[in-house]
Amino acid sequence: MGNVVRALKTRYPHLQLVFTSSRIYAGYASTTLNPEPYAYESGFSSKWLIQAQIDQTRNSGVVVDARAGDLNLATGAPWIAWGPSLWADGTTPRFDGLTWVAGDFVADGTHPATSGRTKVADMLMTFFLNSPYTKCWFGVACTAASVGGIAEQPELAARPATRSAPDRNGTIYLVGAAATLAAALTAVAARRRRAP
Repeated sequence: MGNVVRALKTRYPHLQLVFTSSRIYAGYASTTLNPEPYAYESGFSSKWLIQAQIDQTRNSGVVVDARAGDLNLATGAPWIAWGPSLWADGTTPRFDGLTWVAGDFVADGTHPATSGRTKVADMLMTFFLNSPYTKCWFGVACTAASVGGIAEQPELAARPATRSAPDRNGTIYLVGAAATLAAALTAVAARRRRAP
């Protein structure tokens, strides 16, 4: 994942934030593509990536996790943070009531059906509308310095965040569970276009 965020920063030089996310539940998988517990455990890759960046920052920019590589904000990595958590243990309700039923998936039990994509789109929409790091560019215009917490990151506070949606320059990206997120982001974009 370290290679991915560095590649994103190279491709999109203005990239400031990357949100990582767990993938959705895979307990209904009928193939060996990526069943449980791998789906659950993939969330640890996000944790470790974020922790590696924190540790490197605390260690004066010296790489502390060889697997993650250089995640220094000053040398080619965006700020990495948690996106929405998409995983829940099947029909056992999570703290917020999220569950995944077999009907949320297509026949392979891995990829989301319309109801599963809708759940992911709703979680993404809620995240982007409510996160202090995204609500101003996803909702209304603001400056990066006016967003809670960003002022603590000088590299982010120095740049205005006035876009109403992510742009080709890579203002903000969400990384993880690529197939699910691609479908969900399409749904979010469609909803965004319909919103007043």
